Amino acid sequence: MNSVHPGAIDTPLVASVADRDWSHLPLGRMGRAEEVGEVVRFLVSGASSYITGAELTVDGGSTTG
Repeated sequence: MNSVHPGAIDTPLVASVADRDWSHLPLGRMGRAEEVGEVVRFLVSGASSYITGAELTVDGGSTTG
């Protein structure tokens, strides 16, 4: 089983803090839902048929500092 671990993603649920300063994030912005979606699309495609047990972090570098 593979899994996707998103970081700070700009969605309607975080609209109340969307005006917050995100410059502390390594890329200086929140991620887009489309960016997470592309990772999920890859994982469900045949292109990832030999990938098992992967944990893909989609957080713009937040966990690596």
